[in-house]
Amino acid sequence: MVDQLKSMSRMLQLVSSFYRASEASGLGQSYDGDRDLYAALGYKTTLTYSDFYGIYQREGIPRRVNDAPCDGVWGAAPRVYDVGDADPSPFEAAWEALADKLYIWNRLCRVDKLLGFGSYAALVLGFNDVQTTAQLALPVRRGAALDYTLCYPAEYATISTTVTNPVDPRFGSPEIYQIDSSQSNASTASQTIVQVHWSRVLHVCEGNLGNDIYGLPRLEVVFNRLKDIEKILGGSAEMYWRGARPGYQAVVDADAQWDPNDPTVTQMRAQLEEFEHNLRRMLTLQGVNVQALQTQVSDPLAHLDAQLMDVSAATGIPKRLLTGSEQGELASSQDRNNWEDVIAARRENWATPMVIRPFVDRLIAAGALPTPVDGKYNIEWPDQRTPSDRELAEVGRTRAEALRAYAGAPGADMVLPPEDFLRYGLGLDRDAVEEISERVADMVAEEPLPDEQPIEEQPAPPGEPGENDITVDVEDSD
Repeated sequence: MVDQLKSMSRMLQLVSSFYRASEASGLGQSYDGDRDLYAALGYKTTLTYSDFYGIYQREGIPRRVNDAPCDGVWGAAPRVYDVGDADPSPFEAAWEALADKLYIWNRLCRVDKLLGFGSYAALVLGFNDVQTTAQLALPVRRGAALDYTLCYPAEYATISTTVTNPVDPRFGSPEIYQIDSSQSNASTASQTIVQVHWSRVLHVCEGNLGNDIYGLPRLEVVFNRLKDIEKILGGSAEMYWRGARPGYQAVVDADAQWDPNDPTVTQMRAQLEEFEHNLRRMLTLQGVNVQALQTQVSDPLAHLDAQLMDVSAATGIPKRLLTGSEQGELASSQDRNNWEDVIAARRENWATPMVIRPFVDRLIAAGALPTPVDGKYNIEWPDQRTPSDRELAEVGRTRAEALRAYAGAPGADMVLPPEDFLRYGLGLDRDAVEEISERVADMVAEEPLPDEQPIEEQPAPPGEPGENDITVDVEDSD
């Protein structure tokens, strides 16, 4: 039975590969087929899971291209909360406990990364309502608890059957998956293929246009460029290895007499061999002039930069963030802002409606999570536009300069009241303006008025009349 399932699974993969190959047969064709760019440049027209996963394993840029959007989306977990209750509801408490117990956000990030290698990925939901593997082909029973999750690429989670009833809301969608568990248990010598009902599988895809089942592998759109980068980096290393150390030619003097059996000739030949293999740095030759050949090593950076520009344009990852050369505070703020916009759009347009909501809804339907109040819940992502210390310091310096200019301009408060300047001139929100106004009012109230200041009389210096003393001149009489 297992062999039959393996054969059926393999046949379905071959059929899918055939259709993909037929769609890709025209790639690189020009001049009515007389010129085949893909063949000339060494590009494959049909790509498989092994191609994508292999380049991901061995090369740095492909791994960065595949993982960067996933880490950006799932690096900060969203808040899933009940709409109808301000206090933590049973739904929220159960969800937080389940997310912590099963590392849900880590699993969803891993499934996302698997989309780089296939047209979809599967998160198998391990409910506790089965006792045998055969029961996995049955729908989940209401009230089952979720005990574990497993991540599979499309290569190991093939679609066995689909819904054929045209009036079914899930018409054309997968009904039974064939899960090859050998990928999750590499230590097991024998493969185990099990049939799993769709209610126990979260089907995830991205880049799909005409259907909701098959998308595009994330690495496919840049695969040719990634292979070009591999050529440039590998070729430059080989070029350096061969060309950085100059070659040498041994020119025999015209009047030299050579005898192959002469011990001197044999000794010189041995010295040249040792010199070539870096065992000798000095030569003692007779009748031979050794001349260094010109080295030919070119800079590959310009060629590499052209490939990275195309990869950046296709993926939306800024080039400086793609290569990691200027990350953190050294990266351009505009690049980081653009990348954050890409991540925010992917969160709202894909991760929330296509991954998180189907997952939570599946758990609510199975009874693994309580139903939210009024049946509604929200998904709120954290604000990723958190300014760095450097940006905060720059904002503070700019505001301080603006405040100094405002305070030093006579009559500025008549044109723009201080509260309006704080709000519109410095960009502070209403709460900050009210807090500053209250603090200023408190400081003014604590200071005494000028006419209430006590007058302290300073004693006159000894030997000098005071300011209010009356001096009387008395004439001396005889």
